[in-house]
Amino acid sequence: SVRASLEGDWALRLGTTELALDQVDLGLAVEPGAVHAEITAWALAAGAACEVKVALPALTASVGLVPGSSLAVRTLVQALMPAEVVVPAAAPAILIHAFALAAQPRDGTFSLAASTADLWTLPFGRGLALGKLELALAASKNGEQVAPSGSLAGTLALGGGELTGA
Repeated sequence: SVRASLEGDWALRLGTTELALDQVDLGLAVEPGAVHAEITAWALAAGAACEVKVALPALTASVGLVPGSSLAVRTLVQALMPAEVVVPAAAPAILIHAFALAAQPRDGTFSLAASTADLWTLPFGRGLALGKLELALAASKNGEQVAPSGSLAGTLALGGGELTGA
């Protein structure tokens, strides 16, 4: 079994977005008949600290925000979309506080979880706000069928009270 770590300051361009890679860890293990590898990288993307993992031969991959990091939806849209796509100035400043995406292509499964911690005042009504959202999406393959699932939960603030539901 071998482990190696590289630290540096590498800039990778992904379309219009620059990915600032600062550390890569590599682990290799050899067993009779199989070589296992795991690569973990930490980077700054669209202003957020991220962790990316890939494992072979299992062919699993994951990407997520590093705990304590957040990602502005406006910044994410600007980084991923063509310049013609603009978030309206009046749109609320939504911060994603937790994000995790995992995929196992050989098994035909994936999962995504994201959450926000803020409430955003709605432009109508009086004292209305929405936020503290939690989104979960998943899909798994059962034979030839794909079984998707998902949930969305959040909080609606009315005056001084809050209602939370899914």
